[in-house]
Amino acid sequence: LGYASHLLGDACTKSGLPSWPNRPAPRLHLLPERMRLVTGSAAEEALLPLLALPVLLLLLSHFPAR
Repeated sequence: LGYASHLLGDACTKSGLPSWPNRPAPRLHLLPERMRLVTGSAAEEALLPLLALPVLLLLLSHFPAR
């Protein structure tokens, strides 16, 4: 799940994912060009807590305190 989510996240950036390793082929993107994030930008930093919160809540619901 971690690897797949990383690939999905990279596909939402302006640089995207290479369609084939070590080949000069077009890159794959999940979002339209206007919605793609720049890696390291303020928008990416703001998105991190919004994505981390549901993961934290999911973990807490499966591992309740004793």
